[in-house]
Amino acid sequence: MDERTSDPHLFFEEELRSALHEQAFGISCFEMIRATSLDATAALTILEGNRIEFTLFTGGYQISGAENYSAVLGVVYETIEDLLSAISPLYVEKKHEALVARLALLSR
Repeated sequence: MDERTSDPHLFFEEELRSALHEQAFGISCFEMIRATSLDATAALTILEGNRIEFTLFTGGYQISGAENYSAVLGVVYETIEDLLSAISPLYVEKKHEALVARLALLSR
């Protein structure tokens, strides 16, 4: 068994890192900033070029720092997809394109 997945102190870091890798199609880049047994914080650059800092904790995902996004500061999102959809129209577009491509493969 992988030691990292069995260590409860790394749960939030692993979950956040995994979620961001799954959304790689719709973000430019990300970096982990901090992780504890209670939460994990990362920064990412959305496709529009803006940098966003956010935290995953027991309640969900919450933006903790971002220029031009003051309206969503403090809002808690259930999923990373919800958070990205709220701040990035290009993410929504790429997510739709990825879904259409997967459906096209299934219909063959």
